Amino acid sequence: MRHYLVSDETINQATKCLCNFSCLNSDTYDTCLIGGNLFGNFLDIEKKSRKIACPYLFSYGFSNYCTCPVRREVYERYRV
Repeated sequence: MRHYLVSDETINQATKCLCNFSCLNSDTYDTCLIGGNLFGNFLDIEKKSRKIACPYLFSYGFSNYCTCPVRREVYERYRV
């Protein structure tokens, strides 16, 4: 089990989270696989693996992107 830490500021920015920040706990989170960070604000999702609709996830063309500030900070700090 792994618990990820992010700043309180980032938590406060994620006002649309429907999953009670479950991405901070590796045991409870169905993690979207990240392919990389685009333009600093978008995470390229390799595979849309979420079972719950996420307001931070969107598709454009054949790609999926994440704009969640919490998921972005987890990726930037821990590369997961």
